[in-house]
Amino acid sequence: MAETSVPVSMLSGFLGAGKTTLLRHMLQQSDLKIGCIVNDVASVNIDAKLIRTTGRDQDAGRQNAGSNSNSHKSTADLTDTIELANGCACCSIADELFDSFESLLKVARKRGIKYDRIVLENSGVAEPQNIRDQFSEARALGHPLVEKVHLDTMVTVVDSASFMQDYSSKAPVAARPELGDGGGMRPVVDLLVEQVECADFIVLNKVDMLEGKVVEGLEAIVSSLNPLARVFTCEHGKVDMDELLGPDVHGLVSNLNTEAHHKGAVVAARAAGGEGEGVEEGAGEEHACGGTGCDHGDHGDHGDHGDHGDHGHAHGGSCDH
Repeated sequence: MAETSVPVSMLSGFLGAGKTTLLRHMLQQSDLKIGCIVNDVASVNIDAKLIRTTGRDQDAGRQNAGSNSNSHKSTADLTDTIELANGCACCSIADELFDSFESLLKVARKRGIKYDRIVLENSGVAEPQNIRDQFSEARALGHPLVEKVHLDTMVTVVDSASFMQDYSSKAPVAARPELGDGGGMRPVVDLLVEQVECADFIVLNKVDMLEGKVVEGLEAIVSSLNPLARVFTCEHGKVDMDELLGPDVHGLVSNLNTEAHHKGAVVAARAAGGEGEGVEEGAGEEHACGGTGCDHGDHGDHGDHGDHGDHGHAHGGSCDH
């Protein structure tokens, strides 16, 4: 009998936005059995440090297990975690990415458990549409893994405090290594917009660093860019897990398998909700994919990522991390 397909939630967002903080909150607050695939290739690899705890730290965690010590445990202590060897999921061939899922499912089988959900934490400069395309192509080709896992939701974590700076930046991602290692010449704003547009849920983190009116304006901008997504505001990645991981929570954007399909859904949502309502005129139009006013490169063609050199996420030709 075939295994029941496990839903996958994909976390995207620049390094420092709070993806790992949100992931830890998920693991600490949810009763679900969650497996994780982490792939962050930053020079200071926070995720890898959380995973590669020393034996001494793990022993200490076990000794304190009865004293509600979750806040001091690593991600590896809290769940089964696989680190993608190649580092960046959007630059991995599908088989390599899916091998990581197979490895994680193998761990679950050995332990005699079944995951309720798998979380794939992307690198800071990963392109979520490219990864969604890998799942879509795998379904079309009948890849055996699609019977075991499926992309269910896409979550983008945004650093609210730096959003406007990044949203107005024409600098290449390579010039901003603090956003994630391995970035190419693609403009920062272009990648930021893709991460916002290609999401079922947008988590505006660090809102405590902004005034209320600024937060409201930020919500309006991201809602204009992606009217299909539900927007959460939070501090320290603390989002109601029932709203993000509940049994009835499923994504729409994650299942739009072509860019034209995606754009069509966005147009329909804007027509139904009233484009730009409550938003400063032109706030979302300048950067919206397919918009006529975009002057930040051709990010209306995010879906065409066959050549690493074309999508701006350059890794020295061989994509060697």
